[in-house]
Amino acid sequence: DIPILNVGYLKNDHELLNAYQASDIFLNTSIDDIGPYMLAEAMLCELVVISYNVGIAKDLISNQESGFICKNIDFKEYYDNLIKAISLSEIKRNKIGIKARNKAESFHNWENSFNKYLDIFNSANI
Repeated sequence: DIPILNVGYLKNDHELLNAYQASDIFLNTSIDDIGPYMLAEAMLCELVVISYNVGIAKDLISNQESGFICKNIDFKEYYDNLIKAISLSEIKRNKIGIKARNKAESFHNWENSFNKYLDIFNSANI
């Protein structure tokens, strides 16, 4: 038995933060998303994340290190990764959560973002 709680609509950032902090795993089921921003939020809260390969997921998740990433619309792979995540020991889950937070922090770091854009600009040979 896996305890699942439907919290309904969360009215503000405080309620959202509490929901993240009360969770062990975050499931991103979107198959077409430019973000998804909530993936980064969950990772910053040190959650094990499972996502399809959409938007920034491929940049944020190192598979089985900072979360689990699946091919789009591969429900079997998603299910298998969910079973893996549920089966993790608390120590392993915490290690993945810390790596997830570090990955999300480095991805959203202003200086790193600026340098990535500068590299793109410089490689354009304009």
